[in-house]
Amino acid sequence: MNLNGVQEKILEILKESFTLTEVPKDNYSEAKYPKLLPVMRFHVRRFEVKDHGHLFIMHTESKIGMELITVSLAAGSGKNVPYVLIDMMSMKNKDTVMVEYYDCTNGKTDTAAFEAVREKYRSLGNYQEDGAWYVKERAPYALIKRGDSDTMVQMVYDSIAAYAKTAAAADSDPANRERLTAFRERMINEGNPASEITEKLFGKDGAKEFFRSCVFRV
Repeated sequence: MNLNGVQEKILEILKESFTLTEVPKDNYSEAKYPKLLPVMRFHVRRFEVKDHGHLFIMHTESKIGMELITVSLAAGSGKNVPYVLIDMMSMKNKDTVMVEYYDCTNGKTDTAAFEAVREKYRSLGNYQEDGAWYVKERAPYALIKRGDSDTMVQMVYDSIAAYAKTAAAADSDPANRERLTAFRERMINEGNPASEITEKLFGKDGAKEFFRSCVFRV
């Protein structure tokens, strides 16, 4: 899966509906593991999304042939849209894309655009996961796929466009922010797919701060 230009295309789609302001680089912008002879390097970009929330994008490169783009978009404004977490992983001939939605709006999300994208890509093969707690919390229109690389990249673009369209028409509920924050704490305390590597990078307490202030800022 060719991930060149994917970040910029995602930003281009979002900028059609949102005003994005990039957060200046800091000590979270670049990381490597292990520090002495790094096998993996992490490049982080963050954006404030006006009247909406916070966007996190991370590009991971490794010497073992794996490349990953992670996108996290949380509506800290309380808008009636789900939290979205996207992982696009290219590893030799095993490309996997996960577009995860977690609805913290108490069922107030308009799901039509998300369901349309799910239907469009129904024929792509599903990626089989283990029974982690958060799998049961996902919205039914999540896309957990392994298949044709070019098609899956387009699936991500369509998913981002569906999110932007839904957010533009959505109203807000202050209680959504509280539910979103509560879900974030579960992701930190009960574990998430990035828990292990994040703790190796920043230590246990540092990983919690990284997750709260960068990955899933509310």
